[in-house]
Amino acid sequence: MALQILERVLALEKEAEAMVERAHAEARDIEKEMAEKIAVMRREAEERANMRISEYRAKAEAELKKALAEAESAHKRQLEQIAAIPESKIRALAGQIVATLGEGA
Repeated sequence: MALQILERVLALEKEAEAMVERAHAEARDIEKEMAEKIAVMRREAEERANMRISEYRAKAEAELKKALAEAESAHKRQLEQIAAIPESKIRALAGQIVATLGEGA
């Protein structure tokens, strides 16, 4: 009888060890599956981030080109305005400046 109890206890221990090993194997499988899902999610997040960066870069470049074109246009208009000033007007103003500076001396 004691031998049967001992055999039963040993069988239960063996069964418990098998259950623990199955649980460990299942946990490893779950861990592997989760690691794969995390890797996929990370790649998707990186792809979305890269897409947003590309979109922002394209938008910023377009805005910069527009601002540069506007600045160049304004600069051209200002140069044209300066070129349109008659030489006689420039000489008259220069004369006034010289006269004013001469008075202060």
